[in-house]
Amino acid sequence: MLAIPLPPVLAPIANQNSLEDMPHVFAINISDPDTVLACNATFLSVTSSNPGVLPVANIVFGGAPPNCSVTMTPIAETSGISNIDISLTDGLFVVNQIFTMTFAIVNDAPTI
Repeated sequence: MLAIPLPPVLAPIANQNSLEDMPHVFAINISDPDTVLACNATFLSVTSSNPGVLPVANIVFGGAPPNCSVTMTPIAETSGISNIDISLTDGLFVVNQIFTMTFAIVNDAPTI
């Protein structure tokens, strides 16, 4: 009997909030019943709807499954909202989660 391949699982991701100029780190949970995964670009990819606030190059995955970390660093001195789409693939199936990342403005002290 042949085994039926099953898709990977990317747990739901809540909307995220942080302050401008601050890297925001949070956890995501990934698993797959029939594939050994890693928390890297081989298995995870990401898009950002607002690269002027959060470019894809500023989104980094780390950790080890099932508990991966995501670090999002906004462009300096920018605030705003970006819809983030994180995709997980096992080479056969692709699953994704979409959420909103908000970087709130910080009232910087005046400079002379």
